[in-house]
Amino acid sequence: MSSPPGVFFLRCLVIVALASHAEGEMYTSLQDVKQAINVERKLIEYLRTYIDSELERLEDIKRFYAKVSDLHTILYKGPAAATANPLVAFTLIKRLHSEWLNVIHSNEAQENIQTLRSKYEEEEADLPKGEDLRGAAKGLMRLQDVYSLQVSSLVKGRFQRITNGGVIDVCSPAVSVSLSGDDCFLVGKVAYEQEDYYHSVQWLEESVRLFRGAGGQWSPENEGTLEDALDHLAFSHFKTGNVSYALSLSHELLHHDPMNGRVLQNVEKYEKLLGSAGPSRECSLRRPSSSYLRTRDTYERLCLTKGSQ
Repeated sequence: MSSPPGVFFLRCLVIVALASHAEGEMYTSLQDVKQAINVERKLIEYLRTYIDSELERLEDIKRFYAKVSDLHTILYKGPAAATANPLVAFTLIKRLHSEWLNVIHSNEAQENIQTLRSKYEEEEADLPKGEDLRGAAKGLMRLQDVYSLQVSSLVKGRFQRITNGGVIDVCSPAVSVSLSGDDCFLVGKVAYEQEDYYHSVQWLEESVRLFRGAGGQWSPENEGTLEDALDHLAFSHFKTGNVSYALSLSHELLHHDPMNGRVLQNVEKYEKLLGSAGPSRECSLRRPSSSYLRTRDTYERLCLTKGSQ
């Protein structure tokens, strides 16, 4: 009896996850994911407490700002106003000597962030490790390969591939999540570090596109920036033979970081290569060979078949 395409997709997804988990590369068992959800729920509560404490602190600072601002507006209009009233002079000197000092050197902000850090450290043993994160990224790339999924669709939270010139949905999950430029950068960086430029180019292209769309704006939770993505993407294209595009991306990177000596050296090298190589030829990305799945082609054909094999 055949199975619905979505069900079969999920079965193969589990196989991909288990194959990766056997190599210690993934953090995707159901129990692990449930545990991670519970840990993040606690962290959200801790962050809410921190925000409330910081808001109270900022209200105190805003009150102090309003006080000193109003005093300057009301009391110091005339050239001799500050010295005419000894009470005004006394309060001015007191503010400058101690009140501003107490506000600037308040320990409250440090205490608030230290409390949040302590709560985070209490949960740290249950958090995914760096190898788990890299494994999850590798799992995404394997899923991409097994089902010939479009990276541009995965970024939007959709599992799609091109078949006979048309886009088809391989699976429509009940819960969808889109990826950020930083998410794509991390996946691309994992591929880059493995010298897997076939995947790094695809994921870093999406990362650069999303970072550009956000105006290159950095967020505190991000690991990467537009400059990081451009840097890795330029070298990935160079390694695949697309020197002209690597040069173009490097020029864009220098626009953001004009004093980057390493990138300046790369630009000089790319220009020399292009000058000596004549007209550039179009380069095509090729998927790297696999050593972790000897029967990869047969396995992927099985997963692409809609049935109950």
